[in-house]
Amino acid sequence: MGERVIAVIPARGGSKGVPRKNVRPLAGRPAIVWTIELARAIPELARVIVSTDDDAIAAVSVAAGAEVYRRPPHLATDDAMVVDALRDLAGRLSDEGETARCWVLLEPTAPLRTVGDVRDCLSMLLDPAARCDCVATFHEAARNPYRAWRIEEGAAAKLFRDAPEGVPRQQLPLAYHLDGNAYAFRIDRVPAGARTILNGRIGAVIVPAERGFEIDEPIDFEIVEFLLTRRERRRMAATPDASSGTDREADMERNPEPSRERDPEEEGSAAKPLQPATDPDRDPEEEGSSGRPER
Repeated sequence: MGERVIAVIPARGGSKGVPRKNVRPLAGRPAIVWTIELARAIPELARVIVSTDDDAIAAVSVAAGAEVYRRPPHLATDDAMVVDALRDLAGRLSDEGETARCWVLLEPTAPLRTVGDVRDCLSMLLDPAARCDCVATFHEAARNPYRAWRIEEGAAAKLFRDAPEGVPRQQLPLAYHLDGNAYAFRIDRVPAGARTILNGRIGAVIVPAERGFEIDEPIDFEIVEFLLTRRERRRMAATPDASSGTDREADMERNPEPSRERDPEEEGSAAKPLQPATDPDRDPEEEGSSGRPER
């Protein structure tokens, strides 16, 4: 790719929804380690930096091979925005001589991403033909917003007054959810005062909904742990074991894994880049972690 790129993992210690979630054990390791290890496996990333205010997160991150930059307390409150912590970090890195303007944001609450997902975002950002100011991952919305309702003073009404009536689901416009899987952007193109890194021409990389799953509630840990464990089991089953090939084949015959030619969870090829789009009526602050208070 040529251009210098760094990864930033925002991880404050004061999460209220799931206390201590960034260092909570998840499928055999602290949750944030999944994101750090994946970032370190991406050759395009020159540095992997964790931005935190927390001693335990800092210690786990350093042990996993990441650099740690401590953020000031006012950027680690419940109302603090990720973009403000990124601006603070950008200033400090610039003072130290860091020249990278292309950044990748990886939130530790989305540990199911793949190397391919991140590289697809980077490829689109660095492709002159795409003309993107930033790129993010999306997955198809589980529920089409045209089917949503609002309830005011006990009375129900369509959320969108112009929502078509009696239209089959298949005929509704496709809707996508901005997830926390991966963001690629140019830090010097984030406008001063912007409340999100998603500005200008926004490129979209579509990933399976499973890979965009985020940890927001305690039960999400159980779901993500199941998905991570299943992915690791499939990877192990698909890896030839020269030392015990016969025994492994016998085990597979007794306990066969689902047949497959390729596991999209292990590759980025299932992620489908879409044409960039800008929608002035869309509010990224309400849709993605990069534009809302850090959880």
